[in-house]
Amino acid sequence: MGITQLGVEFAGSSQIVDPLGDVVQKLDQEVGELMATLDLKKVPQIRKEVPLFDSRVPEKYRKL
Repeated sequence: MGITQLGVEFAGSSQIVDPLGDVVQKLDQEVGELMATLDLKKVPQIRKEVPLFDSRVPEKYRKL
């Protein structure tokens, strides 16, 4: 069961996840805030190791 504020229900389980998918910080159902420092210098190396952008097909995308 989530938390409702101003008529909006939030599911909870907020997380900060690094570029490799590792959970750095998380909350379960409690109210709170998360803060983490991520090493953005690792991003270029991770993009080489996990080349997600190479499989993009831009001609299949369209603006609505």
